[in-house]
Amino acid sequence: MKKKGFTLIELLAVIVIMGILMFAAIPAINRTIENARKDQFVDTAQNYARAVETLWNTDGLECTPDGGTTWVKSTAVSSEDNYIKIDTANGSDVELLQQGGKSPWGNKDVAGYIYIDWLPGQANPIDSISVNLTDGTHAIREANYLDGIKRSDVITDSSYDPLNEYDQTYRCRAV
Repeated sequence: MKKKGFTLIELLAVIVIMGILMFAAIPAINRTIENARKDQFVDTAQNYARAVETLWNTDGLECTPDGGTTWVKSTAVSSEDNYIKIDTANGSDVELLQQGGKSPWGNKDVAGYIYIDWLPGQANPIDSISVNLTDGTHAIREANYLDGIKRSDVITDSSYDPLNEYDQTYRCRAV
C-alpha cells in the first residue's frame, strides 16, 4: 500500500524553486516601491511649482527686489531671481498648498526653494521655475518645472538641505 503525499526531495525542490523566485522578485518589488515614492515626490514638487506660478501670475506674491525692504507685486518685479521659501516644518509666509504640502510618504516635511526667473516685457515673462526641494530622503535639485519634472530628477540624498546649501534671502511672500 502506497502512501499519498510528497517526498522529502520533492518538498525541498519546491522550497528551492520558491527561494529562487523570491530572490529575483524582491529587488523588482523594491524598485517598484521606490519609483512610486519618487513619482509622489515629483507630484508634490510640481504642485508647489504650479502654486507659485499661479500666485505669481495673479499678483498673489510680493517680492523684495535685491533684498530690500520695499515690497512690490510679483509681476512688477524687474529682477530676474526671485526665491519663494518652502518649509513645512517651520512654516513660511507663503501658504502654497491647502493640505500643508508634506511629502506623501510618511507625511515628511518638505523644505527648499522655488526660484522664478522673470523677464518683464516678454510675451511669456516667466523664463523658468526652478525647484529645489527635499523631504529628508528624496531631493530635487535645479529641476525646471516648465520643462517638466521627471522621476530621473529625483535623487535619494538624506544630506541635501537646500535651506542651508543655498544662502538666499527670503524674497517673496504671500499678499
